[in-house]
Amino acid sequence: SAGRRVSLVRMFKKELKSIFPDSKLYTADADPSLSAACYQSDGSFQVLKNDDEGYIEELLDLALRQEVKIIIPTIDTGLQILADQKYFFSKSGITLLTCSSSFLEICRDKRKTSAFFIKNGIDTPRIFDKNNLEFPLFIKPFDGSMSVDTYHVIASENITAQHLGNSRFMFMEYIDSNSYEEYTIDMYYNMHGFLKCLVPRKRIEVRGGEINKGITVKGFVFEYLKEKLAFIEGACGCLTMQLFYNKRNNSIKA
Repeated sequence: SAGRRVSLVRMFKKELKSIFPDSKLYTADADPSLSAACYQSDGSFQVLKNDDEGYIEELLDLALRQEVKIIIPTIDTGLQILADQKYFFSKSGITLLTCSSSFLEICRDKRKTSAFFIKNGIDTPRIFDKNNLEFPLFIKPFDGSMSVDTYHVIASENITAQHLGNSRFMFMEYIDSNSYEEYTIDMYYNMHGFLKCLVPRKRIEVRGGEINKGITVKGFVFEYLKEKLAFIEGACGCLTMQLFYNKRNNSIKA
């Protein structure tokens, strides 16, 4: 899923060739002719979409023919699909650079994510039973992304049958932006699940649910997460999380 990830391809290619001068970096996409990133690689290939039948077999066959040793996924929807096949690829000497399948299940389901944070001593917004709601509240899908289908509900008269009838919706404590600052956290974990890098960014402007402008801040949030998330079983590579920070009382909700 190379898509528009031109800068990412350039960086990987530069670092790879600095260590292995004769190496090659290939890209794959559902339509390489429309992918800007594919024009930056040493070669590009058309593959099925990651949820199509036969995708895994096609990708493995392509990797074997090109003598590929590492596959780096670049789109969230493909992570779980590939992580489930890590052992299958490893038998052919190919590393799929993803977190473990079990950890990705936690990340893809916000109900499990909330339980993960609580287990690690990190407070999270309360999750309400839909028959026992407290207002104001925030509604979002447990498997959503990019702030799609999210709602801030001020009072009970604003709740609709459509909200209550959607089995994907979570009803959560509303975190007031007047009291909390929102942070995006970039983290890097090595192949054994240990935290190696942590960059908290205070959000200034958000686009499509992702930070567009921010300020890097090293303070309480940095020290707090460095202690709480120093090791995560199954974590590997880059992870990103969002949290709310109340600087008046140093409280955090993730």
